[in-house]
Amino acid sequence: MRTIFVFLLLCVLFCYCEVNNSKKRHPWERCLAPTHKDGPQCLAYIIRYTYKKHTRKCVPFVYGGCNPSRNNFKTLERCQEICEGIKHPKA
Repeated sequence: MRTIFVFLLLCVLFCYCEVNNSKKRHPWERCLAPTHKDGPQCLAYIIRYTYKKHTRKCVPFVYGGCNPSRNNFKTLERCQEICEGIKHPKA
């Protein structure tokens, strides 16, 4: 019984830490991710939007439907809301 209690306590602690760490992530971090992730790309033809750091603009691109990166927005408005006007951190 004690083992189960310790296990459940550790699970709760782990979940709390994960939620707490995800809150520390800045929303604009996803804007700096590459447009495409390594791995398989499917053959769908879906217009999505991605943020381009060098132009500081959201632009359309063709998303194949698989393996999306974090820099993949369904609407231009959402991309602009999160990404345009961000101050880029120094690398």
